[in-house]
Formats: sequence, structure tokens, C-alpha cells
Amino acid sequence: MGTMSLTEIMDGSIEILKKYIKTIVTFNLAYGALSFMGVFGFIIIGGILTGIALGLNLSPVLIGIVFFILSLGIFTYIMCFKIGLIKISSQEFLEERVYASEAIGDSFKKIFKVLGVLFIEALIFLPVAGVFAFIGYLIYGKLQQSMVLYGMYDKSETGLIILIIVVVLLAIISVLAYATIFSFSFHVMAIENKGVVASLKRSYRLVKGDYLKILGCTILFSLTIYAITYSLQSFLGIVASIIYIILKFLNVQQNLLNFATMAYSFSRWPISILSWLVISPLGTIMITQLYYSQRFKKEGYDITLKLNKIQKREEKEKVSEATQYNDSI
Repeated sequence: MGTMSLTEIMDGSIEILKKYIKTIVTFNLAYGALSFMGVFGFIIIGGILTGIALGLNLSPVLIGIVFFILSLGIFTYIMCFKIGLIKISSQEFLEERVYASEAIGDSFKKIFKVLGVLFIEALIFLPVAGVFAFIGYLIYGKLQQSMVLYGMYDKSETGLIILIIVVVLLAIISVLAYATIFSFSFHVMAIENKGVVASLKRSYRLVKGDYLKILGCTILFSLTIYAITYSLQSFLGIVASIIYIILKFLNVQQNLLNFATMAYSFSRWPISILSWLVISPLGTIMITQLYYSQRFKKEGYDITLKLNKIQKREEKEKVSEATQYNDSI
């Protein structure tokens, strides 16, 4: 146990996923069912509040604030999902058995802390979002005056398209760069039981000095999850193509477009379910591994864990010796 390389993190994450697959799938199914009911409840409340607001002719600004609060509540409820996965992923290090029911309980206990973290992160990111919103407004004005919408292109239109692509890429990079600073805020909250502000500060300290490395790891983890999902889709596409060729060989009349649409519709759901239950959690497990690696590197936390293991082993031996002594008497 010690500072882990990128390969060790990814291999270890797969091993954790394999070892605790039953707990992870059970947790995902249970939390997914509860999330569905929760989101459904939020939608009903939102509909009732909207009806009341329209009936009372309330200000559109007030309605927007209410919808923002409801949207933040739904997003918080969904993001609490990570807390349970982090607890399950930490079993390998802390040597504590975590069941799906306990992970769900931990997720709900931290819901207000998660809300606080998301709210503060949104406030901090507001200036950057404002800059991109202003740039987007200017580009929208240029689009209205250009001939791009009519399918006509010249040098100015081409330049405008390149500008849009550059701005979109910069926006994505900005979000990733910003999110990297607070990559471990949920982990600090779940594992170290810190408060909202303390979790954000601690995440910043763990990232500091290794920012580019963690940013690169985060991007690589996301690409890995995408690659696995895309590989499954490609594999099912190949299977569908083989079936189509066999049907054509057997002189079974089949329209290619209709067959492809049908094959995609039938394959999309199994892939989505598999991605939700098994593939997506792998990303959280990888970030959890990276969190522990940073603590090992910066704090020597691996030594603390080893000492705890030795202490627990000695306590068990003492209990065993006392039991044997009592039995002999």
C-alpha cells in the first residue's frame, strides 16, 4: 500500500468493481428506485408551485428562483449517489464491510452537505459562466446576421464556425479545470466526515501541486468509461450487421434502415442499464483510488492504515487468547 501509479489505480479499480459487484449493483438499483420516486415528487411539487405562481401572477424572476431551487434539489439528490459509491469503494482500504443499505443511509445523511458543496461551487463558478454567457450572446448576434443558417458559407462564416468550436472547447476545458479543484470534496465529506467548507478546502489542498496530473487522470477516466460504453455499442452493431447478412443470405427480405433502427432501439436499453449499474460506477471508484493515492503521497496515510491494521490484529489476538484462557479454566 502506497502512492499508486495510473496503471495501478485503474487495475485496482477494476479489482474493486469485481470484488464488490453485488453490493454496487444492489446499491445502484435501490438508489435508482428511490431517486425515481424522489424526482417524481419534485416534479409534482414543481407543477403545484407553478400553478400557484401562475394563479397569483407572481414575478417571472420569483418563478425562476423557485425552479432553480427545485433543479438544484434534484441535482443534489442525484449527486448524493456518489457518497454511497465512495463508501463502498473505500472498503478495500479501511477494512470495514459496507452493505448497500448502509451506503444508501450514508448518502441520505450527507444530502444537506452535498447541497452546500454544490451551491458554493456554483457561486464560485458564476463569474466564469457569466463570461461565457456574454460571449455566447455576442456569437448568437453574429449568427443571426450571417448566412450560416441558410447553408451559405464564405470566409467570415467559416471564421465564425471556427470561433464557435473554439469557445465550446474552452468552455468544456474551463468546466473540467474548475471541477478538478474540487475533485475530492465528496470523498472528504464521505470518508473524513468533514463539513461543507472544510471539504472544499481539503480537496484544494489534496489537488494543489498535482493539478495537471489530476486533471489528466480525470479526463482519462472519463474517456475510459466512454470507450468501454462505445465498445459495447460497436460490438452490438457488429452482431446486428452479421444477423442482417445472415438474413440476406437466407433471402429474408429486410430493409437496412428499418433493421438498423430496430437493432439500435433494442440494444440501447441493455447498454444503458449495464452502463448505469456497472460501467459508470467505475469512474467514481477510480477517483476514490486517486484520492487515497494523494493522501498516501501527501500525508503518509498508508502508514496510518498499516498501523491500524496491526492494532486491530493485536486486539483480535488478545481477545482470542482471553477466550482460550477462559475455556481452559
